[in-house]
Amino acid sequence: MLDALRHAAEAASDVLLFWYAGCGFTREGGLVFGVMDTDPRHPADTGVALDAVAEIMSTSQAGRPAVILDCDHAAIATTRFTGTAPAPSLMGAETSSFRPMADPFTETLVDGLTDGVQEGPEALDLVTLHNAIEAAYTRTRYYVENEYIGGPSHVLLRGGRELALGINPAFGLPNRSGALPPHPDVVDAQESW
Repeated sequence: MLDALRHAAEAASDVLLFWYAGCGFTREGGLVFGVMDTDPRHPADTGVALDAVAEIMSTSQAGRPAVILDCDHAAIATTRFTGTAPAPSLMGAETSSFRPMADPFTETLVDGLTDGVQEGPEALDLVTLHNAIEAAYTRTRYYVENEYIGGPSHVLLRGGRELALGINPAFGLPNRSGALPPHPDVVDAQESW
């Protein structure tokens, strides 16, 4: 994982995105990511420390670093990237109470990036994706009438408005409920066909 991040950090000039979904362990006030063959009894020796990720990201020339975490104890990341410039945008879901159901955090992110976010802007930023995730949490709580499924208290978000992760595939699509008006460039291209 760290070798891949080092290569990406060296090559990135605009956006450097670190996205982790899995088990998060706390050790001595820090966060350790579980990877293949991580021993839960000794995660500091067999996992990947968030501090190592922060150190690698701080060496990158990327103008827009971002960290997305779908793991327990994600809030620790808010204190680990304070010395880096520019400070990365951060989004994360903490301890979920959706169990035994799957937490919709990562699924909603993937859907947003691949299918788009209805009524969202042309460029997908972390704020738009954050709002889509919170809406997914609200829908899940509404449809599952179970007082024990509350989801995380909130989705962490720091920055992210200036970070475009891609074009919103759902932007301006006609004939879809809730779609925004077509983008002028799209209208011009359609008229010329």
